[in-house]
Amino acid sequence: MWDLVSFVRRGKLRTEILQALIIPNNPTDLAKKLNSHRSTVSQAISELKKKGLVKRLNPKEKNISIYGLTIEGKKAVEKIKEMR
Repeated sequence: MWDLVSFVRRGKLRTEILQALIIPNNPTDLAKKLNSHRSTVSQAISELKKKGLVKRLNPKEKNISIYGLTIEGKKAVEKIKEMR
């Protein structure tokens, strides 16, 4: 778990995205919320997904991707909150 927390904390945007995805959302709206570019947010989501912290909630939908936290992602958010 601590390796995942460390990975997330090394990137400010990854940390912000993970915390924001407590409420499922799509990359475009996340980018607006976090004042970032959609492509940057999509890249960070991809990194978090590879680590098993985030998953796509609507894989069959073609027009919009909605992401949320996995169980491991929720645990990582809790650990990060405890550290602050």
